[in-house]
Amino acid sequence: MLFKNDYLAAVGVTQATYTGNQLAAKRICEIYNSARRGKISHVLGSELWTSFFAPLIPQFSELPATQAHYDSFATNQMLQLASLLRQRQKGDFGLAHKMLNLFLKDHWALSTLTPHSETLLHLPLDHNLLSKLVTIPPPWATWTKVVVTHSTQEHVVGSYLEIQSKFRIFWQRIAPRFASPIEMDQFIWHRI
Repeated sequence: MLFKNDYLAAVGVTQATYTGNQLAAKRICEIYNSARRGKISHVLGSELWTSFFAPLIPQFSELPATQAHYDSFATNQMLQLASLLRQRQKGDFGLAHKMLNLFLKDHWALSTLTPHSETLLHLPLDHNLLSKLVTIPPPWATWTKVVVTHSTQEHVVGSYLEIQSKFRIFWQRIAPRFASPIEMDQFIWHRI
């Protein structure tokens, strides 16, 4: 619970954050802005909240139960979000993965996901986390600029899942120190 509380305090998320459209749209803007690639308007944040993020919440109780199925679910969601961002010239897969994973990290910290689902979550990749890897797959060296096209989608998604797998294997080696990979991620970010 320490890591969840630490995260909630650091980002300012509360149980009320996702109960109303205004606060939820504001948080979606903050998540986007955390990538330091510019800002999105409250109007776009509201649009993304309504069309993409809000419909995910009812699915939380029925998230896939295996890692392979969750990986497929998550990457499909990222591809959908990447398409929305691309249409608005606000990014692509690199930003989409970060937004989805931070949104899910918010819900991890709010304890709205089952403990089993928490263990399946992907880490929100960024420079700090990627710097822990001995080798970073080429498209991910500058993660905010990762783009998916018809011809690169398989490689980009595959390299993304390869990175997630490396962190998951490391987590399994040091478990039970952390209850989930996302808790390990929060430890990496924990300020002392």
